Amino acid sequence: KAMYDDLKDAEMMIDYACAVKEHEEDKALADELAKYAHFRLNHFMEFHSIFVNEAMKHNEVDKKTVGDCMWHETHEMMQDWYEKIKRKIEKYK
Repeated sequence: KAMYDDLKDAEMMIDYACAVKEHEEDKALADELAKYAHFRLNHFMEFHSIFVNEAMKHNEVDKKTVGDCMWHETHEMMQDWYEKIKRKIEKYK
């Protein structure tokens, strides 16, 4: 849930930043929103690393378990989402 929230907030903030940036008088606000989006995206990766390290400690999970399959699908979805948001932030700059 925390990783999901990081991605959701990062995407929301960069989308706001891009919309606000169109108004020159609000450029400083847009820049702050973009910084916050970048912070949340980085926090996702920090938390993701901790989560992966913890998940790898459980040897009883193998490729045939439902939990592993669900983890793989969720992980892949979040990584794709992360890359999409990262491209938005890079484009903003």
